[in-house]
Amino acid sequence: MIIRTPMCIYCKHFIADELAKDTCKAYPKRIPDDIWGGLTRHFEPREDDNGIQFEPLEGYEHIFPVPEKEPAEEGAEMEVSDDPFFEAFPLPVESTPLPKE
Repeated sequence: MIIRTPMCIYCKHFIADELAKDTCKAYPKRIPDDIWGGLTRHFEPREDDNGIQFEPLEGYEHIFPVPEKEPAEEGAEMEVSDDPFFEAFPLPVESTPLPKE
């Protein structure tokens, strides 16, 4: 069994409160599922993040290096292989065969 921990809990903006659950300064009501579930790395600004993005807790900078901000070409997308997070924590590869249709 693989247990994945949201990288949010390593962010200095995360609210570590039993009652708050999955909230932070960027998302005081609830961290969006795509960020909490690890599908999206919150390094870049989003419309709904109150101007706050992921910043690693002190001592975790080497595990969660925030990419340097460079002007991206219009329409350019970052490949998963370019994300330093995936080098440190690669996604598990499932060896279960797909069911036949």
